[in-house]
Amino acid sequence: MNGNVGEEAMEEKTEKEEAIIDEKTLVNENDLKQTENQDEETKQDNNQTKNSKKAILKNYAFNALYQIFLIIVPLIVTPYISRVLLPVGVGQYSFSFSLISYFVIFAALGFNLYGQREIAKYQGDKHKQSVVFWEITIVRIFTTLLFLMINIVLCGFNVYGTYNTLMLILSINIFATMFDFSFVLQGNEAFGKLVLRNFVVKTLAVISIFVFVKTENDVWIYTLINALMVLVSNLAIIFYMFKMVQKVSFDELKPFKRFVPALRFFLPTIVISIYTILDKTLIGFILKSDAQNGFYDQAYKIVSIVVTLTTALSLVMVSRNSYEKARGNTEALKNNMYFASKIVMCVGLPLMFGVMAISQNMNLWFFGPGYTEVINLMIAFAPLIMMIGLNNVTGIQYLMAVGRENTFTKTVIFGALLNFVLNIVLIYTIGTIGAVISSVVAEMAILVCQLIILRKEVSVKKFLLCGWKNLLASVCMFVCLWFIKDYFVSSILNTCLLILIGMAIYGLLLILLKDDIIKTIKNKLFKKDKKI
Repeated sequence: MNGNVGEEAMEEKTEKEEAIIDEKTLVNENDLKQTENQDEETKQDNNQTKNSKKAILKNYAFNALYQIFLIIVPLIVTPYISRVLLPVGVGQYSFSFSLISYFVIFAALGFNLYGQREIAKYQGDKHKQSVVFWEITIVRIFTTLLFLMINIVLCGFNVYGTYNTLMLILSINIFATMFDFSFVLQGNEAFGKLVLRNFVVKTLAVISIFVFVKTENDVWIYTLINALMVLVSNLAIIFYMFKMVQKVSFDELKPFKRFVPALRFFLPTIVISIYTILDKTLIGFILKSDAQNGFYDQAYKIVSIVVTLTTALSLVMVSRNSYEKARGNTEALKNNMYFASKIVMCVGLPLMFGVMAISQNMNLWFFGPGYTEVINLMIAFAPLIMMIGLNNVTGIQYLMAVGRENTFTKTVIFGALLNFVLNIVLIYTIGTIGAVISSVVAEMAILVCQLIILRKEVSVKKFLLCGWKNLLASVCMFVCLWFIKDYFVSSILNTCLLILIGMAIYGLLLILLKDDIIKTIKNKLFKKDKKI
């Protein structure tokens, strides 16, 4: 009996010990699984971050290539058109296009940037994206038809006088706004399709100009080609768009709720438009000199072309940041901002110092004799390349993308008011260069305001110092070019040679400094497949 009791006690003890061992084993297995899951999540996050950066670089490359294409096209077309249409014809088109631009701005009413942000929020959800698309499209049909009718009525009453025919033809630009569905592709980060479409249509337009525009009386043909280019470009999107959106019930749609949010995007657009025109207006009003306005315009034209390379990232990052904001991924938002700042500095700093270095050499062959004053204006304008680039990161790519349009608008209004006050003081005292200084200081003030606003969300130090290697390399490049520029006679060949020398110096210094962007490019180019 006692033996049985002892055996039972031993068995019970053994069972308890086995149970404890099993429980410990189960706990260890659970801990192991949890650790594996955490490791897997970490790997997924790391892979997602890497894929995100690759996607951003890819889309930036697409957009940058297209911006370069847009720079090359005027260099090809402008010399031909200036000789065929003569200054009078070119002026007629330029003035008419400036007038129609206001109608297009009001017809678009900020829907492109707003639509891009809203579409990006619902990446992967075709139904919600479709609701956004149809709501925006319905409202924009109303705004487009309204301003199209206003322009046609004004043409009917011959309000535009000698520009009446051109303004009637340019009504096509307003009508084309109705079919501008690019925000759908931009919101889904399908920038490759946009670039391909724009490249094909623009190339056909250039060919058409050389074929059909033959005399100074062909201003209307030139105008028609450019207007049709916009319409065809917008219509070409439809083939891609209907793969991304679907039919939805009309009961689901509340189109006019989109009006007020889009208006928030529209207000900064109007302020910026006035902001960019203000300098020229005040130069004419205070100095009463068409020549000074011409010098200013030529200098600004070169800088604005270069600026497109530093702002090419904007459309890419707006979609990505809107998507991350919708997911509540604040860490990704900050990393994207630092990454964008790094790219802007990598591209913008050498461009800024490069413009300063080559301004003297390119002036004579590009502008012709009599434009010596443009040299100093270009040098003074150059910092605008970096200021606008960084403002795009903090303003367009971040504040606008995450729904803080009011904050962005306030900073831009502050910059516009500061620009206005400085213009009145500086243009009156030091002339045209005062307008340039006003623009640069105003852009810098906007950047400072936005960084102060964002200081609790992002590291301002990290944002500004991520490009110190690019700054060092750019300054060294500038010094080298500045000392050798006098040995090069002004010509296209020599300007291109100076640019190539500058690129070589900058690239070599970044390699020696082991810059992060160079490392990324190097790893991408020389990546070898690892065999397991």
